[in-house]
Amino acid sequence: MHTVFKVVCVWWLVFVTALPVQVFAQADSAIQAQKPTYYYCPPCGCNADHIVYNQPGVCPELGCKMKLLPSKNAQVGRIAFVWTQVSAKRWAFAFYKNLTLPSIIQGLILAFILLFNFRNNRQANVFLAILLFAISFHSFRYYVARRIFSLLLSELLNQPDYHFGNLFIPFSFIFIIGPALYFYAKSLTLPQFRFKRKDLVHFIPATITLMVYLVLWLQSLPKSNHHSYSQAYLLFNSVEQVGGILSGLVYNLLAFRLLKKHRRILPQQFSNTNAITLNWLQVMIVLLTLVWLAWLVIALFNIQVFSFVLDYIAFYPLQIFLAIIIYIIGFAGFIQPQVYAPNMVASLDVADQTSSLENKANNETQASLSQKSLHIVKVIQAMEKEQLYLHPTLTLNELARHLHLSPKVLSQILNNELNKNFHDFVNYYRVEEVKQRLLDPQHLHLTILGIAFDAGFNSKSTFNRIFMKFTQMSPKQYRNQHL
Repeated sequence: MHTVFKVVCVWWLVFVTALPVQVFAQADSAIQAQKPTYYYCPPCGCNADHIVYNQPGVCPELGCKMKLLPSKNAQVGRIAFVWTQVSAKRWAFAFYKNLTLPSIIQGLILAFILLFNFRNNRQANVFLAILLFAISFHSFRYYVARRIFSLLLSELLNQPDYHFGNLFIPFSFIFIIGPALYFYAKSLTLPQFRFKRKDLVHFIPATITLMVYLVLWLQSLPKSNHHSYSQAYLLFNSVEQVGGILSGLVYNLLAFRLLKKHRRILPQQFSNTNAITLNWLQVMIVLLTLVWLAWLVIALFNIQVFSFVLDYIAFYPLQIFLAIIIYIIGFAGFIQPQVYAPNMVASLDVADQTSSLENKANNETQASLSQKSLHIVKVIQAMEKEQLYLHPTLTLNELARHLHLSPKVLSQILNNELNKNFHDFVNYYRVEEVKQRLLDPQHLHLTILGIAFDAGFNSKSTFNRIFMKFTQMSPKQYRNQHL
């Protein structure tokens, strides 16, 4: 029921976004019904894309010959062209090119490196590579591919004036971005997940899109030396854009839910979580969601208001944001360490259920009262006498292995008997160690951060946050107050 509610919310968002567009379009159509029809060349980059024509036909600009698109509303057409002309300015295009092309190259190089990286995170790296390929090739399609394809077709068709602006590329990757991001997040946060043949169903829309584009493209080749934007193409392109955007939003939501679940598990498994919280991935999901929403608004206005007058140049700002996302995802994903070690998989289901351990007793694993008391003593001794908390990377599995307990029993003891999750339990002893050393004359020559690292912390921000949580004061305040 919860999932159905979220799906309904997504469609409601789309409806609320599309309704003003539809109302504006209908009102504008009624007002402008008696005005003459004007025709424009789609903003392909030629020198005539700002000229208004009174008759249908093709663009007279040499090397263009694109089919003129009608618009009964001159003002709407002007708004469209203001947007596209700003995007097509030399400085804007240079900025777009200088930012986008390096990001495309970086994305492709990192994707190849990730594909052949057989170390940790193998499955996650594959999906990150697919994600980088999808975003990079999508940007590649909007700029580089048009030029390359036009040069190739000029040679094959023996038509030197085959203009790249008249060509739509017979492939699209918009339906791949969402599933790739989702499976990347799933591979990082659920180590027991293995991609199976049934999961290929998520890539069916991308396959259908490729087949339809190939058919439309092949049909257009023998007819003329340019591709006119036929009604079939415009219709399918609009369906592809809106469908791909909705797909991206849904998969972003699913990936965000995985990260939320992942954050709930972390305190039950790790004593230090600063390198594996995946905050950067959450930021990327939010940014990509904003890109999808902006893209949806522009696409709906292009369909409902501008009658497809806006062309790829008007989408340059979105391509710039995608380029920035490529930069961040590429580097952050490349240096992302493996979150879960292979030997931790068996205990993850336990960690995910710890919030309900107090209400659900497990007869098979619940220790007797005498065993329970013995286990509690062993756990406390491991901290107070053996000082296992000094190990910065201490995990629930490692402590359970040291105590010869199952991770499930240890998790029950910590949550039910000691009323602490693993993260707080270990860091409590680390804070106590820091407090003792801060007041020890033998450690006065050390910096506070040095003492924190010696006590098992591995991050300044994490140390300050946890110390403040347990003492309600900063480490410096604590030292000054008690010395």
